[in-house]
Amino acid sequence: SGSGNVNLSLVNRRFVSTPKIDDQGQSAGKVVVEIRVDKTGEVVFARAGAKGTTLSDLKLWKKCEDAVLGARLNKLDSAPEIQFGVVTFNFSVR
Repeated sequence: SGSGNVNLSLVNRRFVSTPKIDDQGQSAGKVVVEIRVDKTGEVVFARAGAKGTTLSDLKLWKKCEDAVLGARLNKLDSAPEIQFGVVTFNFSVR
């Protein structure tokens, strides 16, 4: 399941609400999602399949994108208007 291991790569940012995925799949690997975040912590863009992705399941990619778009990061007034980063979902077989 992918629900337990989510990593954020974005300077001075953390999840206020962590992305959650309902996945009953039996795949092991990673889905890396490119994100763009504004100063308020809203994720304004998410695209799965970034460098480092090892799973090719497009339905799972969509679940990861939707989960990130539904998540929230901390507000950061000193951040650029749009900050770029990645979120990595690590999946393992139950």
